[in-house]
Amino acid sequence: MTAEKPFQSLIQSLDIELSLLKQMRDLTEEAYGPLSRLEIDIVEVWVQCQKELLSRVSVASDLRADLQEACLPRSARGIAGTGGLANTVTLHALIGRAPRAVATRLRQQRDILRQLRDEIAVLASRNETLIAQVLVFTDHLGHSLAESGDDSYTALGGLSAPGERLSTGELFTSAL
Repeated sequence: MTAEKPFQSLIQSLDIELSLLKQMRDLTEEAYGPLSRLEIDIVEVWVQCQKELLSRVSVASDLRADLQEACLPRSARGIAGTGGLANTVTLHALIGRAPRAVATRLRQQRDILRQLRDEIAVLASRNETLIAQVLVFTDHLGHSLAESGDDSYTALGGLSAPGERLSTGELFTSAL
């Protein structure tokens, strides 16, 4: 096997991983609207798509790690213990070992990888903030409704007397 063969496989693997990460960035961007409008059904679909895509990214990342290790000299492979040396070898280190044309392509991919990582982190942070705001609002609303002295309905569907509180589980029990 020539020295370029493992590097070509690594480049192909990185192309697949980058494509998946671009999909992840786009999917993360798409969540803003449904999250800000509280469209729960759309958010649930988004979460499932995100899980599936994260699984595919994980598989691609594992393959890339194996291919990174294959780019090392045989004597250096597997010396990092159970996690494999590829977990500690960076693309930067491999670029120094790669043939010139391959090194240029790996640099480009590394830069795109960094950019995507940063974009996804910003978008994910924004989405996490939106989710946290929804949870705080929902918690506040729940407490406000529970503590309000406003009229409510009885288990039988009639209007409760002023100040009357339902006992815990009364609505549930009557529904049975």
